[in-house]
Amino acid sequence: MKFNLKFKEIETKYNAENIDLKDFEAFCIKQKPDAVIIASGYDHFFEKDGDDGSFCRHRVGSDLNQLTFKRKTADSNNFIRTEHNISLQATVTEAQVAALCEDLGGYKFNCTIFKNCFVYKFPRHTLVYYVCYTPALKELGRFVEIEMAEEGIWRDEAEAWTELRRIEIMCKTFGVAASGRLKRSLFEMFKEKQQ
Repeated sequence: MKFNLKFKEIETKYNAENIDLKDFEAFCIKQKPDAVIIASGYDHFFEKDGDDGSFCRHRVGSDLNQLTFKRKTADSNNFIRTEHNISLQATVTEAQVAALCEDLGGYKFNCTIFKNCFVYKFPRHTLVYYVCYTPALKELGRFVEIEMAEEGIWRDEAEAWTELRRIEIMCKTFGVAASGRLKRSLFEMFKEKQQ
């Protein structure tokens, strides 16, 4: 029996303050990605009072308008979460999204970040380097992410996690290490910085 990760997100995130983008890109190109995407856009975060385990993100870019609901599966980290993505028409306004988030579960707007993303897609995983900013473009931080493909067919969740750890070991060449995994989401990190 095969296990599909649809609605399940398995990823790890690392502080990339000391990781050079050029080293990351050289590593990814050497691995022969299926696709390379360079994109920028806004992430608007919504939270629910009294629920530290979930949040809603409205992602807006030049060719993307997506609403995502995320929920931790363990309080101790953000490595495995449930994730539900809803594609929205480009004409949907921020006010409409805020009303929808409120109606769907009491989520209220919290903060916004802007991201520049360098995305390298492989058959069963994605590697991303991104720089986060305030809406006024003050840099907040740099990050690397390893995410297992939701479309990938895995025997079980453990197989996907084992593959992620294998990739993580390969990424040591440009500065990623298991000891550097971040346990908090971007939302958890930046909601504090903007309040």
